[in-house]
Amino acid sequence: MSNAAPLLSVLMLARGNEPRLAESLNAAAEWAGEIVLGLLDGGPLPKGAPAGIRTVPLSWHEDFSLARNELAEQARGSFLLWLEPGETLSDEHAAELKTWIAENDGLAIAASLLIRRPAEPGAPCGEQVRRIRLLPAEPKLKFHGRVREQLERSPRENSVRVEPLPLVVRRGPEEIDAVRIRVRGQRNVRLAGIELKESGRHARLFNCLGEAFLALGDHTAGGDFFRQALAIAPAGSADRLEAYYGALTTLPEDPRCERQAALCLEALEQFPCDLQLLCAMGAFLAAQGRKNLATRTYQTAVRCGRVEENAWHLAELPLLARLGYSTALEHEGRGHEAISELLAAPPEERDAEPLRRRLVELHLRTGDTEAAVGHLEAAIGGKVDREALRSAVRGAALAEKGEFTPARVYLEAAYSAGCRDRLCLRWRALVRMKQNDAGALEALAEWKLVEPTSAEADRYLRIAAGIASPAPVAEAA
Repeated sequence: MSNAAPLLSVLMLARGNEPRLAESLNAAAEWAGEIVLGLLDGGPLPKGAPAGIRTVPLSWHEDFSLARNELAEQARGSFLLWLEPGETLSDEHAAELKTWIAENDGLAIAASLLIRRPAEPGAPCGEQVRRIRLLPAEPKLKFHGRVREQLERSPRENSVRVEPLPLVVRRGPEEIDAVRIRVRGQRNVRLAGIELKESGRHARLFNCLGEAFLALGDHTAGGDFFRQALAIAPAGSADRLEAYYGALTTLPEDPRCERQAALCLEALEQFPCDLQLLCAMGAFLAAQGRKNLATRTYQTAVRCGRVEENAWHLAELPLLARLGYSTALEHEGRGHEAISELLAAPPEERDAEPLRRRLVELHLRTGDTEAAVGHLEAAIGGKVDREALRSAVRGAALAEKGEFTPARVYLEAAYSAGCRDRLCLRWRALVRMKQNDAGALEALAEWKLVEPTSAEADRYLRIAAGIASPAPVAEAA
């Protein structure tokens, strides 16, 4: 850390036993002017923490705002950046942050950053939300609320402009740890309950309680609180949108998604361009077999959808919308249009691995194996011999058509040549299953190692182990 007068103070509240606290502190020490660590209830400094950080013992009064406001008074920087234990910035984003601070030093300006958490098992990607995390050292800027504390009110009241920055604060795997999620849920139920008694009904608190009860596995109570949030949240607000998101997750599972579709339609009447709602509606319509409506909904999502960054949302929504649109087109027998739609994606989407792999699938089904090989090679960065990839793709194409014997020849040749891409492992395992091969279970387990979050791999492992009913291999496509 620099010995000069600090320009940027990183502030963090923690107990000494927080997972990855030392990692966050060491990462911030590379670029922060100073680090001020508020140790709640005087907890110990974690092992491995960098030298030179300032620690401030704080008493915990069941109030995050109180603790943050007290800690902010100890900072000496001209800008204050709030981080949580386990959060880090990439070196590139840290450098951009320092440049921004140098350019705006002395100005009454705050900044919001994207907070991103990792994907939960089976999820297509992680989630993110935009929050004000960077503040000028202005004593009048205060946090409000015991839990889900906010700054949105204070900047407006004190003539401080808020600028959104395209910088990402990443959270670690502990964010989706089941035990920590439950502990956090119990804490938030307690704090939100105290604040409700003190300040009365508020959508922010009802959403907090809805999320907390979901974390505790009580979907009924969670749904009740999200509905209470819907009843009082201002029209068009992020609180109202979050309540719709939450309420959708509390509805009982239904193969046809009737109740989900009805609630999503109600939400879309108020937020007609919300990208996450449009993607959800497209999926619900597809589940009902309403192919044309699903395609049109996904098309609207791609063409007109907008992301509400102030509510938690899937981090790769634009890409997921385009992938959903391509699937809907294919289900209508419009595979070549699906390919064209993917190829028309902007570069940041077109070069993403999920889109490349989707193109591989589509080209396999249209019989263009050379194009499939090219996209697969681009997806994995040329890490596998091209001839081995070609064999894997040819085997997959034959298996798609039900020609399992020649398919196996190509897939085994690719495997013997060292190809361990998931396309090869998936089809090799499925072909072995179709042929009742004794090695099918081992092949499925190897596929599962490469794709640990694959629900499809889990399903076929259960089938191979005799604990689920067989299904046509074609469904796996």
